[in-house]
This record gives sequence, C-alpha cells and structure tokens, in this order.
Amino acid sequence: MAKYHAKLILGCYRAAEVSDPDVYTTAIMALLTRYPADIGARLSDPKNGIAGWIKWLPTVSEIREECDRLQAADVAAAKRRADAAEQWRLRDELERPLPPLPQPRGQVLSNYDQAFAKHGRPTGVFETGREHPYGITSEE
Repeated sequence: MAKYHAKLILGCYRAAEVSDPDVYTTAIMALLTRYPADIGARLSDPKNGIAGWIKWLPTVSEIREECDRLQAADVAAAKRRADAAEQWRLRDELERPLPPLPQPRGQVLSNYDQAFAKHGRPTGVFETGREHPYGITSEE
C-alpha cells in the first residue's frame, strides 16, 4: 500500500522535478510504512491530500510533517471519543436508581409535638446544669 500511495503522490507532479524518481518513491514508501495505511490513502488523495495544496513536489520532510499532523489529529479524535464515552458512562452510572433507604429501628415520631410529649423539652449542650463535652459546666 505504501508503494502504491508513494507512486500516486509522485504521479501528481511533473516528472522533471525529481532527479531520480525511484529514489524518491522508495523514500516516500519507507516513510509511509511507519504510519497507518489510512494516512497514506488520505495523503495521496488528489483532492484533499498533499497534492491538492502543495504546488511543487513535496520534500520527504514535508510529507513526514503532514503524516505527523494527520496522525496527531487521529489520536486527538480517538481521545475525544474515549472521553465522551467515559462521560456517558459516568452519567449513566449516576442516573441509576438509588437503593431503598434502610427502615429505621424502633418507633419513629412524625412531628415535634409527639416527640415533646414523649421526651420532654429538648436541651442543648450549653444550657445550665448540662455538662459540656470537655468537662466544663455552665455554672462556671
């Protein structure tokens, strides 16, 4: 595939621009073998590839830069897809129904008046006659 795409790239330019077409084709082929096949296919596309926007025969380094740019865009797109999938997974996890709350033990009084009738007036920590957490009484 790399040889095919290298020949496509070279075929889009004038043959007089290359001093040795075999060496150029071999260099581009060796370069394209280091990248996924779809990058070579996108690079050699006459409409959207490198021949569509570079007027003169590109150097090997220009082709490498374009391959790196395409690969970086592919990696970023894959990361975006993975991040979106993770966000959807987390959203779905948060939307799961919550387990039922455990039933309270003993009698539950439904309002303040019932609690007051049963237990008397509630007292706070700082009221007279009540001991503070650190052993200090309110009378001191």
